[in-house]
Amino acid sequence: MTLPELIRSRKGPRTYADLQRDSGGALTPKNLERMVNRPLLAFPDVATLRGLAVALGVPEGVVVDAAAESLGLHVDHADRH
Repeated sequence: MTLPELIRSRKGPRTYADLQRDSGGALTPKNLERMVNRPLLAFPDVATLRGLAVALGVPEGVVVDAAAESLGLHVDHADRH
């Protein structure tokens, strides 16, 4: 699942301003809109990843995996040591 897909699937009826509030202020509506509607060009910073996890109610690893998928990086968890 890509980051835009994750955000859309977990957003529900909330606005981007609601997600900003739910993230504890780690996200901005403009940044959220950009992540959903434009190609991700670089890995988001740690504060953004954590804010997304909190706002979307998912573990941080889910957000990291979605960001990686958006950048064309396929994470194979079976390869982890």
